[in-house]
Amino acid sequence: MANRVLISPGDKLGKVLQVVQGSRTAAVNVSSVTYTDISLSATITPSLATSKIFVIVDVAWGGQIGENIYRIFSLRLLRDAVEIKERRNEIQGGVSGTGYIASGLNGTMTILDSPATTSATTYKIQTKINTVGASTSSLTSGGQGISHITLIEVAV
Repeated sequence: MANRVLISPGDKLGKVLQVVQGSRTAAVNVSSVTYTDISLSATITPSLATSKIFVIVDVAWGGQIGENIYRIFSLRLLRDAVEIKERRNEIQGGVSGTGYIASGLNGTMTILDSPATTSATTYKIQTKINTVGASTSSLTSGGQGISHITLIEVAV
C-alpha cells in the first residue's frame, strides 16, 4: 500500500491551532467490570467546524494482581457521552503467594477525531477490569505515575 500525501508543505491545512491537556496524579481504584470514570478528561473548543482533534491518551497503572492471574483492563475514550474508541491491555500475574505488584504499566491510545463543531467538547477516559481467575484485587490508575489526555486541534 502506497503512502498518500494528505497535506503538502505549502498548504495552510494541517496547522496546529491549539493544544489542551488534562492530567491525573492521584490514584483511583478500579475494580468494576463495567466502565467507570477515572477523572481523566480535557475540554477543547474547536476554532473551526472542519478541524480534526488528535487525541493522545496515556494512563499509568499499578496495583496488585493475584498469583497466576491473567488480567485484562480496558480503556474507553468518549467524546462527550459518545464512545469513540476502546482498547484492551493484558497483564499476567506473578507466581508468588503474595501476588505480583504490577507497576509502570501504561495503557495508551490515539485517534484522529472529527467532532464537526465549534462548541466546547469534552474527551474523557473510562476504564474497567476483567479477571480470569480467583483474584478480586484491583488495578490503580494514576498511582504509579501521571496519566494524561492531550487534545491537538488541527486545521483541515
